[in-house]
Amino acid sequence: HGQGTSFEGRFRHLNGSWVWMAVTTRAHLDADGRFTGCVGSGRDISRRVSAEQGLADSERRLRSEHEALREILDASLDPLVVFRAVRDDTGVIQDLEYIHCNHAAERNLGRSREVLMGQHLSAVFLGDSARRILAWARPVIDSGEELLLTDQPLTSEVARDGRLFDISIVKVLD
Repeated sequence: HGQGTSFEGRFRHLNGSWVWMAVTTRAHLDADGRFTGCVGSGRDISRRVSAEQGLADSERRLRSEHEALREILDASLDPLVVFRAVRDDTGVIQDLEYIHCNHAAERNLGRSREVLMGQHLSAVFLGDSARRILAWARPVIDSGEELLLTDQPLTSEVARDGRLFDISIVKVLD
């Protein structure tokens, strides 16, 4: 018997529609090794292919939204940081992870975005300041209602003396 081959492709159905199929074929040889025919099977994989295409489209849209958000943030003169909530196994927010900051935030925090990305809140804000920011962020993340605070003394790696910050926390994306 000959060696098999597998492939996936679109085939025209008798009713005129297109169907994605996973096909496996194998050459049938006689006792002398001469080709006598083919044996094959096919399986309709249209649902899987459709789901994969939908997921790829969704990922492209999400990347596009993230890129647009980054462009908007980078255009702002105010320091802006995007965090991701870090949750424990029960879903409780334990920390915040830097996932983006604009150029103004880089200057204000004294760190480049490459250094900040993936770091937790406490990498920049110290002790009680990190705990206060996390306490302010939790209800915003859970409820979606924004929080605005002015003149908040926070201690950071750059401002160890408790510089005053205006804080605006809003939920972005999910």
